[in-house]
Amino acid sequence: MPLAAALALWMVWRDRAAAWPQRVSRLLAFGLPASLGAIGVAIVNARLCGSPFASGYGDLSDAYSWSYVVPNVERYGEWLLTVETPLAAAGLASLFVPWGRLWPTSEARRARGLLAVVAVAAWISYLLYVPWDAWWYSAVPGARVAGDDDRRGVVDRGGAGGPERAAPRA
Repeated sequence: MPLAAALALWMVWRDRAAAWPQRVSRLLAFGLPASLGAIGVAIVNARLCGSPFASGYGDLSDAYSWSYVVPNVERYGEWLLTVETPLAAAGLASLFVPWGRLWPTSEARRARGLLAVVAVAAWISYLLYVPWDAWWYSAVPGARVAGDDDRRGVVDRGGAGGPERAAPRA
């Protein structure tokens, strides 16, 4: 959802010189199909969790918080420099460098703006998400990865039906 919002904002900025009806029709042409993803997730959540606004991961106010920003800046900054190659940091930095040789055409400069907006939206989403102790947990916020089951209160009871939600730990 944050990435779709970032794309919509970029489209508004990109089309700022276009006529109002053209801007609205382009935004609707993007927004209506993009909203189908959110509607699909809401339908799945309603069937599995009893409400379109509930998820299998519990209350999202626990998953996203401003108090997580500082620890995540420290962790992700360190992990970006120690786990990834230097090219990852250079690629991220290049999005914010208006260097003509790197972005020689107007199309490339427009793409740079889009990529920068998407990168910022993704980083904001990661920085607000619950801090992880190890870099391999942070691949996708909200995704269930190895070791995540115990943290989220999901346990495998050995049945054929898969994992069940355990009582929250105090």
